[in-house]
Amino acid sequence: MSSLPSLRTRSLPSVLVSLVLHGAVVLPFFPLVTPALAAAAGPATTGMGPRATLQKLNGDVDKLLRAKTVPGSDEEQRVKNDIKQRASELLDYSELCKRALGEHWGKMPEKQRTEFVATLRDLIERNYVKQLRTNLDYEVKYGDEELSKGETSGEAKVVTTLKLQTKGKSTTATIEYRLIQHEKQWMVYDVITDELSLVRNYRSTFLRIIGNSGYDGLLNKMKTKLTEERARDAKDEQERAAKKTAAAGAPAPSPKN
Repeated sequence: MSSLPSLRTRSLPSVLVSLVLHGAVVLPFFPLVTPALAAAAGPATTGMGPRATLQKLNGDVDKLLRAKTVPGSDEEQRVKNDIKQRASELLDYSELCKRALGEHWGKMPEKQRTEFVATLRDLIERNYVKQLRTNLDYEVKYGDEELSKGETSGEAKVVTTLKLQTKGKSTTATIEYRLIQHEKQWMVYDVITDELSLVRNYRSTFLRIIGNSGYDGLLNKMKTKLTEERARDAKDEQERAAKKTAAAGAPAPSPKN
């Protein structure tokens, strides 16, 4: 059985870390952002250039990731929701899926497109915050933005250099962000690192599964994984609740004489 796409690189910083982390389906998911909603979704970056947009939203998320919260607390949930919101202001899921599905996207009715993006979104929304927090010892340097011309006018790329510390060892990586402009809002639709493109990676896997099982087979595979993730989340929540209840009912330690 074909597996859903996974990229090698791990522990990269910023909103887009989850784009290149291992996982069931490596794509961050938040409320579906379409061109019509882009300006409303991200007023804080409306009118900014592509480089400034990346720096602003990635910086906001970095601060949220470093916040100290109690696992399972309301505060932790608030931080997670805030991270999702920042990412929804930057990531263009519709454009990414459109490019990854190629000709199949053009044949899909709007309802089917919305279902596809929403299902994929829900899958990663359950995993990426935990992955993002695996390593926060890094430094990012932003290169200049490069605006496209001609047929690709309205697109841009920004190349960043990442210096990551892992177990005392320093690693340097180059990450290229591809962006598209909707009205006055720049949004990311592809990430390239170690010569691996998120869009190309998805396209290869999606088309292979569609070739073997059709579009319904691809969607069913995604929904099956989502059901498994929801069951795992429910089990984890029950275990946390049980531990909390047990701790609350435990007798206080006897005073020492």
